[in-house]
Amino acid sequence: MNVKTLDSNTEKQPRLPTSERKVIKSSRTKKTLLSFDVTVDPQNPMPLDRQRCAALGAAIRKAVSAGTDLRYADLRNQDLRFLNLSGLDLRGADLSGSMLDNSVLAFSNLAEANLRGARMVRGSLAYANLRGACLIGTQFNLVDLTGVLFWAAEYEATAQSAERRGSES
Repeated sequence: MNVKTLDSNTEKQPRLPTSERKVIKSSRTKKTLLSFDVTVDPQNPMPLDRQRCAALGAAIRKAVSAGTDLRYADLRNQDLRFLNLSGLDLRGADLSGSMLDNSVLAFSNLAEANLRGARMVRGSLAYANLRGACLIGTQFNLVDLTGVLFWAAEYEATAQSAERRGSES
């Protein structure tokens, strides 16, 4: 007969919120554009990845309202899901490999941005400026592309169920 004893170290302890430092730099100058703490709370019913995204979105909005310039921001391989980035000037930003699902980038300036391998499902790029953007391997599924300005330098995106009405080329 096996008898298991509970060691005090193995008992379930409530997990405490954890914090990590997040830094966003310029892809050109490597200068820090934005630095902030992301705190995730395992007790919060919101999934941890959503908490991280919400913290990032709040930090970006706060930084932009304080006058931070996000042109050429290095946002490679970032989880940018569920963010409202409407109207931001992200000219030349590197968003390659990022997840943009359910994000809103309506009226944003993404001219000369690198979106290589990025993915956006159920988002909006309505009236965004994508002139000269690299779209190789970019996936747009169920994305609102109304009025988008395209003049891509490198264009090989896949669009499934995307609407593109009144767009200029």
